[in-house]
Amino acid sequence: MKPLQLHKYGGTSVATESKMKNIAQRIQNGIKKYQYVIVLSAMGSRTDELLTEAMQKKIDTQQEIDAWITQGENESTKLFQQILASMDIKSAVMTALDIPIRTNGHFGQALIESINPQTIVQQLQKVDVVIVPGFQGVYQGLITTLGRGGSDLTAVALSAGLGLECCEIYTDVPGVMTTDPKIDSNARVIDRISYDEMIDFADAGAKVLQARCVVLAKRYQLNITVRSSFEKSLGTIVGKETQMENMIVSGIALDRAQVYTSMQYSPQIHAQIMQGLPGVCSRILQMKNSSETASIVFLTNLCDFLKLQNWQSEMQSDAIFEQHRVAAVTIIGVGLMLQKEIFLAAHNVLNQNGIDMIGSWFADGRICLLVPESKGEETVRALHAFYGLEKEPN
Repeated sequence: MKPLQLHKYGGTSVATESKMKNIAQRIQNGIKKYQYVIVLSAMGSRTDELLTEAMQKKIDTQQEIDAWITQGENESTKLFQQILASMDIKSAVMTALDIPIRTNGHFGQALIESINPQTIVQQLQKVDVVIVPGFQGVYQGLITTLGRGGSDLTAVALSAGLGLECCEIYTDVPGVMTTDPKIDSNARVIDRISYDEMIDFADAGAKVLQARCVVLAKRYQLNITVRSSFEKSLGTIVGKETQMENMIVSGIALDRAQVYTSMQYSPQIHAQIMQGLPGVCSRILQMKNSSETASIVFLTNLCDFLKLQNWQSEMQSDAIFEQHRVAAVTIIGVGLMLQKEIFLAAHNVLNQNGIDMIGSWFADGRICLLVPESKGEETVRALHAFYGLEKEPN
């Protein structure tokens, strides 16, 4: 058998039939040297369209929603197979059920439990390309989904199962960048980045990779190459080693979808608050509980805001709430929690630009600054310039 490559193409890369034909041409150019496993996302915004349709049809259980929205990936793989056939390239579609990709029963956010790569290896004895719909698994014969960005996880899990050294992920940007180029045109491609930095980037709002897929890649010591589907570029290698040790700060990420809640309540209901908090809270920023007063400040992901509202309305108390949308601007690097001068300098940048800091939190590889939602992009540009991230590292 020829050497095997695994490519994953995201929604923007397969948004039209014309873009799919460009991908097929790339495969045709390499078919004499390689065989391929191709993981595809749904076309463009198809998943969002299917979610809207599910709401309109009153499909309300997560199990039924999973079965409905995975149509998008199935449509992509069917069309791509037809395009390959028109170019006389032999291919086969293998779904999560065919392989199988077994998961737990947590519909909507399923965890992969096992993969049988031998079924793919056997199929590659008959064809040059195996096409796999991303984002989906199977639990007791029922379709599950792997969460937003789950096609990345499909690609990394299959790469690990097939014993590959690298998983190639193609997207609409030339690699992992120092910040979102749509926010700051001075953003630069990072040549190499460590697993931990990439996990922080993804978790902080950078949408280039799903955080869970990087965690899995780290576990199996599998490199991920991120590059553009639309232009020739070396892209970014995500792996164990990084050439950025001389860069204290490696990038700036923005998450606009956060709700800041400050809550004051009677100490007598503290236990009740703590019991309900995990379902509505993404991060606790501050907590106080004494015999006289109790308060808590926390963040909620915008997608969980309805849960937060329901929790508040169900609470039988005189708790006082203050809430507003905020932007979370995160400085990514290595060991930042130990370098207080990074935070103090960032705070000074905000002061100089007249940007209020509503709150902050720290982790080993990141410093998160909470600013008014309307100031998120301005904050990113100011910090990106201050740390000189547009310049190549020495």
